[in-house]
Amino acid sequence: MVFQDPLMQFALDTPRHELEFTLENCQVPTDKIPERVKEALQFGKVDDLANRLITTLSGGQQQRVALAAATAMQPNVLLLDESFANIDEENRQLILKQLVRLNSDYHTTIIITDHDLHGYEQLHHWFGN
Repeated sequence: MVFQDPLMQFALDTPRHELEFTLENCQVPTDKIPERVKEALQFGKVDDLANRLITTLSGGQQQRVALAAATAMQPNVLLLDESFANIDEENRQLILKQLVRLNSDYHTTIIITDHDLHGYEQLHHWFGN
């Protein structure tokens, strides 16, 4: 699940530590964690932010870290609760494109709740009906 306010779901100080912690809690074997962290950071397009303090990141960057953490768990279903409320259009579009990729590459079901439906029209075409 990815919340409206990503800071509410972070427990640690940097994206790398957050992802490692997430995977440890999911009981991913220790030797598999570094590769899964690397993949998730790349997927969220936050690999260049891996060692920065999460509190110094923009809202859009924090949302991308939250998405990376959620996808690192390789969920069958991903719920986004008002996840686009406080981010700019550029980050919104970037995240939406990554969600399409998550759906097509890993067959993850994506559920989005949002009071503002602007920008979702293209998802029908992106997700291929």
